[in-house]
Amino acid sequence: MGRGARVRLASAESPPCDLLITHVHGGLRAREKDLTGESKPVNKQQLEPGLLSDTAGGLRVVAERGQDALRLADSARRLDSSYQLFRGTTIILSRTDARQPYVEVGYEHY
Repeated sequence: MGRGARVRLASAESPPCDLLITHVHGGLRAREKDLTGESKPVNKQQLEPGLLSDTAGGLRVVAERGQDALRLADSARRLDSSYQLFRGTTIILSRTDARQPYVEVGYEHY
């Protein structure tokens, strides 16, 4: 998966790699038991729309050694794990209306 790629996932699917949540239709939680040992699914959220259009090059994030959060490039803003889906987890989506729930995620710059 190349930089800037987007993928749409449905309930019960697993992300192909670590991803940022760019859009959610429905409620989103992730089962991260294999990574964290936590037996209960954790709530996830999408990035604020304004962050996605900050530059012509798109949103870029930088992983910092020893930090649990990602930092937005050229900013002090940090993104904690509630904005991320991790490889090896299982997505749990709930309906908010009659349409099929989904999550759209992207890989930018880790």
